[in-house]
Amino acid sequence: MKNKKIALSITTALILGFISITGAGSLSAVQVNVSPANTDTRNVQPISRSSASRPTMVAGEILVKFKNTLSANNVSELVYGMGGSVEKKIGNHNLRVVTLPANMSVQQAVSNFAADSNVVHAQPNYLYYPSLVPNDAEYDQVWGLNNAGQTIDTGSYPINNPGSAGSDMDAELAWDIITDCSAIVVAVIDTSINYTHEDLASNMWAGGAGFDFVDNDDDPMATDGQIHGTHVAGTIGARGNNGAGTTGVCWQVQIMALRVLGPNGGSTTEVIQAIEFAADNGAHVINMSLGGAGGFDPLFSDSITYARDRDVVVVVAAGNGDVNGIGIDTDAAGNAIYPCNFTQDNLVCVAALDQAYSLADFSNTGTTSVDVGAPGTNVLSTWPGTTVSESFASDWLQAGSGWGITSACARITGSPAALYNPANDWCNTPSSTYANDSDATMYKNFNLDGVLAAELTVLGIIETESDLDSVRIYADAAGGNPNTTVPLFDFSGAGQGRIALSLATCLTSTCTVGVRLTSDALNADAGAAFFNMEIQRVENNSIVYQSINGTSMASPNVAGIAALVRAYNPQYNYLDTVNAILAGGQNTPALASTTTTGMAANAMGSLSFINPPTGVSATSP
Repeated sequence: MKNKKIALSITTALILGFISITGAGSLSAVQVNVSPANTDTRNVQPISRSSASRPTMVAGEILVKFKNTLSANNVSELVYGMGGSVEKKIGNHNLRVVTLPANMSVQQAVSNFAADSNVVHAQPNYLYYPSLVPNDAEYDQVWGLNNAGQTIDTGSYPINNPGSAGSDMDAELAWDIITDCSAIVVAVIDTSINYTHEDLASNMWAGGAGFDFVDNDDDPMATDGQIHGTHVAGTIGARGNNGAGTTGVCWQVQIMALRVLGPNGGSTTEVIQAIEFAADNGAHVINMSLGGAGGFDPLFSDSITYARDRDVVVVVAAGNGDVNGIGIDTDAAGNAIYPCNFTQDNLVCVAALDQAYSLADFSNTGTTSVDVGAPGTNVLSTWPGTTVSESFASDWLQAGSGWGITSACARITGSPAALYNPANDWCNTPSSTYANDSDATMYKNFNLDGVLAAELTVLGIIETESDLDSVRIYADAAGGNPNTTVPLFDFSGAGQGRIALSLATCLTSTCTVGVRLTSDALNADAGAAFFNMEIQRVENNSIVYQSINGTSMASPNVAGIAALVRAYNPQYNYLDTVNAILAGGQNTPALASTTTTGMAANAMGSLSFINPPTGVSATSP
């Protein structure tokens, strides 16, 4: 909520007296710490977990909106005349994805098309990278709904765990009034959602229907194994009072699953289609736990307006900080994160609070861009399936030589188990190098039979002779040495970070995953190490729950409150709902000088908020 929305909140106060993805050849998402004693002997470049370190736009294509007077043939001829080709049409706005020739930059193409009188708008295709008490078994671990000062057993955020009793959204008070939001549709625009999860299946819109704008099909559960969307959906609407797992802010609700994020994030193209789909198919609330730092995106902004014009509240995440994961001021020059920094009055941007209602250290803020705070650390919610953590203790096979395994790699902070090359010894001898003329693969079998999807994630540190030596990751459904298949990951040079790869082609009992280092006859470099390897399984009727952190986890708490408010007040429009969230919040010192309202979202306060009457005048007798 931006400046014009602040004015509404102040007016209300005077009247009433009160007021939460990577691909081949890239490393990203988290910074890996190498122990200080050895870092000065390496030239490994840290890779940021900030979106600023990732590509900000799709290479080789742009989005062009043509005048409505142009026919499809006219558009094709114009694009062809500028050296491009039409990839596809988006929506009903004469908007096209235009593929560029190899010798034309995105910036030059935007300039060329924008200068044509038949073009309304041209831009890059930006990239965006989520006191009635229920009987649910893990409810006492959902501190944002009822904070009793409990310790979150699965929590990974160490600050204020346990937290402060009473620092929560007063959900139990709100549930004395309403728990049932089943008349409300909340669109989750995110990664895929495991709509078969025991706590989600009965709360899915149209029985799990939705759309996958990444793969362009009507099944929003992809085979990439990503967890984000499932977790976000559960925070909004895990089935309440069913004796299983957790509960969402709404015990019953309709979750519309719209996939726009794949392993490499998502682009303007997918996001705007999803927003329009949601608005055109009855969504009352949209949650987008995503963001990008590529710059102001007019087409994305227009889609927020499109949703507003169809009476949809849009709740978004503030973002998770800079290259070191420390929150930034998104109002400062160069720090804008979209969609948070858009200014439409149907949009609410959410910061993350910890269990003592202090600002989470990773959370972005902004006195004109970020509106409210909500629980965003150690948030327990639905998980798509079991996570297989690899200890590197057994069953790894080697083709060639050069790889080693250790249960404790001293060179990496925390001394995790690791797979590394050179074997003598990357972990303890920083001056060593891998062998010339090397071709060595380490691989292991993983049983993925019967799972719906799977994703491999691993932290890697790589330093090879750039463009000559390389490290690759493979997977083979048939088993054995997988290095004859097309690599899932291929990297040459120096970098470190988190690698995330879909195992969609390897869902068998004989799936093998392998890492391979190849080198030429001339120079050699420091080598590679892999650690914290996991395979995330997506399982039918999952009964798994997990705690994670982020403004992505805070945003769906507020989306859930928006659904409660709209269910309780069916006559409310988007602005009434937004005003109730902002004016019904709880004054929170940590947010006083960091958000537009200084408040944490509060379910009971939002339900208690009364919009001032309109169209009423008083006359003297």
